[in-house]
Amino acid sequence: MKLITYVLSSIILVELSACNKHALTTKEVPLYIRQSWIKVSEPYRSPCICESGVNPTAAFKSIMNTEIPNNPCLKCYYKCLYVKMNLMEQTTGALIEKEFVRQVEGCTSEVFKKCNEKTKNEVDLCKKSFDMYLCIVHTLSKPKSSHHPTKVTTPPSTKIPTSATTPASTTVAKTTPQQHHYD
Repeated sequence: MKLITYVLSSIILVELSACNKHALTTKEVPLYIRQSWIKVSEPYRSPCICESGVNPTAAFKSIMNTEIPNNPCLKCYYKCLYVKMNLMEQTTGALIEKEFVRQVEGCTSEVFKKCNEKTKNEVDLCKKSFDMYLCIVHTLSKPKSSHHPTKVTTPPSTKIPTSATTPASTTVAKTTPQQHHYD
C-alpha cells in the first residue's frame, strides 16, 4: 500500500511540476509609472500622513515599491490622497474618471472602468480608495525585468536603516506539494 501511495504521489508531483514550470511569477508596475505617482502625490504626502496616521515609510513604499500591507492607516492615506487630488468626491465617494486618466500615469479609461466596477459598491471610502489602488497596481503590473534593479528604499529626505528594506515587487506564487519520503 505504501508503494502504491508513493508511486501515485510521484506521478502527481511530476504532473504538477510540468504544469507549474513558471509557478513563481514576479511582476511590478514599471518604474517610470511609480516615479510619476510619487511626483504627483508629493504635495499631499505630508498632510495625508498626518491625517491618516500612516507610517511615512510605509506610505512611500506602498507607491514607490508597491509594497502594500493591509493596514487601516494606509487605506485612509489613499482616501486622503484621492480627495486632495480630486480623484474622489469627498462626500459621495464617487471616483472621477477624468482626473484619474489625467493625473495617474498608466490609468486609461479602460483601467479606470475596470477598477471602478470592482470598487463602486464599497461604502467605506478608505477601503474603496485602497482597493482602487490595488486594482490599478495589479492591472498595470508587468513581468519584472531581471537586469534592472528598481528598488527604492526611502522617500527623499528620509533616513532609514538599510535592514528595514524589502523587495520592490509583488510576488505571486503557486504552491506545489512537497516531496515526502516514505519508508
